[in-house]
Amino acid sequence: SIVQDIQGNMWIGTYGGGLNKLDPRTNKITRFQHDNNNPGSISSNAVWSIAADHSGKLWLGTFGGGINVFNPDDNMISHIVNNPKDAGSLVDNNIIRIYIDRGDNVWVGSTKGLSKYDRQKREFKNYREQDGLPNESVFGILEDDEGNLWISTNKGLSRFNPQKNIFKNYYSQDGLQGNEFNQNAFAKDGITGQLMFGGPNGFNVFNPKRVNVNKYLPPVVFTDYIRYNTDNTGGKPIYEKGISSRDSLLLTYKDNIINLQFSGLSYYNTQQNQYQYKLEGFNKNWIQLENNNSVTFTNLSPGDYKLRVIASNNDGLWNYKGASLFIKVTPPWWKTNIAYSFYIIFFAGFLYVVRRSELNRREQKARIRENELQLKAT
Repeated sequence: SIVQDIQGNMWIGTYGGGLNKLDPRTNKITRFQHDNNNPGSISSNAVWSIAADHSGKLWLGTFGGGINVFNPDDNMISHIVNNPKDAGSLVDNNIIRIYIDRGDNVWVGSTKGLSKYDRQKREFKNYREQDGLPNESVFGILEDDEGNLWISTNKGLSRFNPQKNIFKNYYSQDGLQGNEFNQNAFAKDGITGQLMFGGPNGFNVFNPKRVNVNKYLPPVVFTDYIRYNTDNTGGKPIYEKGISSRDSLLLTYKDNIINLQFSGLSYYNTQQNQYQYKLEGFNKNWIQLENNNSVTFTNLSPGDYKLRVIASNNDGLWNYKGASLFIKVTPPWWKTNIAYSFYIIFFAGFLYVVRRSELNRREQKARIRENELQLKAT
């Protein structure tokens, strides 16, 4: 990594030789290397990335030693490293890339994702795969003219909107040279605004402003319906036809497993279409399916349900109307309303018989008592 400071000095980071300063006026090279006996030295000789902030300080990304903030005025160094007990600390000490954006914000790419440093709080906001990053090995970071960050990784290229904290990922099927990119293989044309990222299969050059967004709102349709019934002792699936033209399903309690498949009808890069579902009467919240386009339900209790499915296209544009399907599960005969009515009548009749027998017994006992009294009186 090579950076020129505001005085014209060239700062050179090496894979194992530490930090080197070249003064072009004197052609003198000054080396800064790790010294076990000097806690104020750089933390590692593997200086993989250098970035200069607006105050002139150099941010050194080292592989294995975290971040070193170097002040060229007095050669003082402060260290920022990972603390496993602190969620706001640097996420990883293996730093691959450091980038300073136009707002003087510090962005860090490591083997465990992307991080943004908050200088006032002295803590990091970390972004990983679960936050939308396609891969956690961040090789390159560039800012486009709109303020978005473009991030090359070991599994795709990502556009990150720092204001909305939203990632949009691109892969080989979008036209990239491949999903894998290389370290130090990225650049920005300051005149045209074009970005360049390279990998094992070549490199891509593009203008971020001309990256098309798919604005097609995908209709959602149900495509397949499979059920399993307890009467089928072999456990064979029953394939039902015509689900795309139906708006309801009628199931019996013996239909213990059902599988429904659906599709968002956007055919560009379908692997990135996303789905969510909610079974009203069972779920209160939407369930994220990512790009999985099927759901399976087992042993639904008798009752009425409404299955709602929504889908997005490859660029994350959601059709919130989606598709819906009413599902009714009928109970066994001994749990029907007629059966319950019979149970009530039977129980009421039983109570009546018991009560009538008790009254008869009391009356009989009273007559016997009365007869005994009469005999004693005579």
